[in-house]
Amino acid sequence: MSKEDIFPGVRMQTRKAVTRTISRTAVNLSEAAELAHRIAAYAPHDGTFDHSIPGLHVSRFSLINASCAHAIQLPALCLIVLGAKTVIVGQEVYEYDASRMLVFSVALPVAAQVTRASPADPHLALRLDFDPRKIADLDFPPTSSSARPRRPAQSPRQSRISLRSLQFRQEFAHLR
Repeated sequence: MSKEDIFPGVRMQTRKAVTRTISRTAVNLSEAAELAHRIAAYAPHDGTFDHSIPGLHVSRFSLINASCAHAIQLPALCLIVLGAKTVIVGQEVYEYDASRMLVFSVALPVAAQVTRASPADPHLALRLDFDPRKIADLDFPPTSSSARPRRPAQSPRQSRISLRSLQFRQEFAHLR
């Protein structure tokens, strides 16, 4: 099945990662497996589950979606540990998996579809919602680039990541 069959009428302009390239083998597989195990414990069956930590959500899907789910995506950091997902914002298509993350800095209407999942290897993901008011209250030191007025982001930011670089082992150790 081609992308055109999945997303009829959408101009395919798949975004590439805009930051440094990290090969898939650079992801620490033991840390990814540990995080996948923890997400699976909090998401025992298909669906999205709120965690006791405010703004933290985990999800599990065992099947590829037959169609896109439409929603308003609020500001958040979205990580996939297993599987893959495609997100459409306007006419732009973003594909991400365990080697990439998606960051939404503003609320945007999206269409999303899980594109890689199976009962044996379900799509496992983590979403951390951002509170724009709290982010706006942060006191960052001014820099020459931040002194210039910037237009708000109109699309999500997609980056290649290393699970080690985000230090999930330390941040989520208390989830056991």
